[in-house]
Amino acid sequence: MVWQGYDVLSAPEGIPNMAVYVVALRHKVPSKEISLVDLVRSVPGVETTGTTTDRRICVEASPQAADELQKQHGNMLIVEPEIMHSSMEG
Repeated sequence: MVWQGYDVLSAPEGIPNMAVYVVALRHKVPSKEISLVDLVRSVPGVETTGTTTDRRICVEASPQAADELQKQHGNMLIVEPEIMHSSMEG
């Protein structure tokens, strides 16, 4: 389930504290048999959100799962939180 409408601090009770991260390839994956999607899905608690290119993908994960993704694949991937803003009306 995707909870993109909530940030980590304001998620309603009972909804896991998930945030959206952008994962990008530092360089080509050494093996053509494994894709960027396969790499991010190899870490428990990391879910793809459907936004993907050959070199970039958006994922939903807890901060702990994002740290684990960076720890396991940091030599090939850059993991950064997605920064969203709303326009100020006034």
